[in-house]
Amino acid sequence: LTIQQTISKKDEEKPDAVKKAADKKDLTKNNLPENIPSNNESKNSFFKTAYDNQSSTSIQQSGKAGAFKSTSGWNDGKYYCLYNSAPAGSILKITNTSNQKSIFAKVLDVIPDLKQNSDVIVLISNAAAAALEATENKFEVAIN
Repeated sequence: LTIQQTISKKDEEKPDAVKKAADKKDLTKNNLPENIPSNNESKNSFFKTAYDNQSSTSIQQSGKAGAFKSTSGWNDGKYYCLYNSAPAGSILKITNTSNQKSIFAKVLDVIPDLKQNSDVIVLISNAAAAALEATENKFEVAIN
């Protein structure tokens, strides 16, 4: 038997219910129901609820952001940051001013007092930087 004949023979051996389900299955993103968020929306919504429910004074600041390597940021879909003007546990809305993409990030701690951090107002996890589509090591952001 050739490879094509073997594949055809295996398809013939499948029960009719499996064949029908396989015919109906279309895994393209465009065929998802409207109420299911895309991957980025679901990641971003985790801290958005906490941001909306947060009861504290509003911060508005703009400046440069940098990124730090975070393994958990990729695995659990949450975005983290280091920021000096809000207590740990606060949620910030961070917007990349070059493309207006925004994420919600949880403050873990303050920015370490190191020379490479002297001109940044926030350090964000590499997962958050990827979601903001940052193309440079340091980029302009607006923080709320």
